[in-house]
Amino acid sequence: DRLFPNQDTLPKGGFGNLIALPLQREAMSRGNSIFIDENCVPYSDQWKFLSTLEKMSLCDVERISKEASKKGQIIGVKISPIDENDPPWMRLPSGKRRYKPIVKSILGRVELVIANRIYVKTDNLPSVLLNQIKQLAAFQNPEFYRRQSMRLSTFLTPRVICCSEILDGYLSIPRGCLEDIFYLMNEYGIEVDIKDERIRGKKVKFKFYGSLNKEQQIASRKILKNEIGVVAAPSGLA
Repeated sequence: DRLFPNQDTLPKGGFGNLIALPLQREAMSRGNSIFIDENCVPYSDQWKFLSTLEKMSLCDVERISKEASKKGQIIGVKISPIDENDPPWMRLPSGKRRYKPIVKSILGRVELVIANRIYVKTDNLPSVLLNQIKQLAAFQNPEFYRRQSMRLSTFLTPRVICCSEILDGYLSIPRGCLEDIFYLMNEYGIEVDIKDERIRGKKVKFKFYGSLNKEQQIASRKILKNEIGVVAAPSGLA
């Protein structure tokens, strides 16, 4: 009546954190490990309800798992390709996850400071929203899945790499997440007060005497339309 979780190590003298299976007697006596309805009310006849459930096929389980993984609904962060050397058409899509508004209403506005990073003031923000902001700066570690596929230990390899930090009442994330955080706030209907604290530097006058080919001209025009970004180009473009 116990389920052994998948783990790399076991504590000395024990079997790890065993999980009680559904309808385990001792757990049921404490109100745990039982079937409940959509209102979180336990079914009066647990075995009768269990008899109405259909067994899922392996194909159905794999299909649901793959769909949820692509949408970031299992771990909550985007998927990174297991092998960065794979051609683009063989990589798993990261996509843009749609957030289900969990917070009904948020009083006031959200202050957002743009400096070396993006800083979001955490005052009066619910933990659910803060966690979703953290997820914007997190991604699944491809090294973890590489080691897992090779049956190597993943004990010291994190499954998720998170680039967010909590600093003096602010949640900070990389500036590359600016578009995503605007999208998230818009999903909740939250108005954002932006404070730009970036160092502008000094203007430098110079002249460019070179010439750009057609592809370089197209790339330069698109680059200048954005404040931040990454240019991925084949050899010979530059």
